[in-house]
Amino acid sequence: MNKKEIIAKVLKDEPKGFREQFLNDPKGTLEEITGGSLGDWNVEITRVPEKTILFTLPDNIPSSEQISDEMIENVAAGRCHTDVYGPCATPPDDSLIEEEF
Repeated sequence: MNKKEIIAKVLKDEPKGFREQFLNDPKGTLEEITGGSLGDWNVEITRVPEKTILFTLPDNIPSSEQISDEMIENVAAGRCHTDVYGPCATPPDDSLIEEEF
C-alpha cells in the first residue's frame, strides 16, 4: 500500500472508523496495514488548511558546509530525518510504505 492509497482510505474513512484509528495512532495503524515495524521512528500527522504551502524541514539544520547533495535530495523528497553530525537516516524498511506520487 502506498501513501496515496493510505490517504484515500483516511479521506473516505474506509473501512468505517479507519480515519479515527489513523489519527489517534498513526504509527500503529501504518504498522498494522503494512505488516512491518517502524521501530523507533515517529509518525506525525499534519493537517494542512486550504491554500497553504507546507515546507518540511529537518529538526536540526546543519551548516552549509555539512550538507551533501544526497542529504538535500533526501530531505526534499521527505525520505529522511537529518542529523547535524551525519547524513540522512532512512527508515528501517523503505518498502513499508511505497512512495508513488
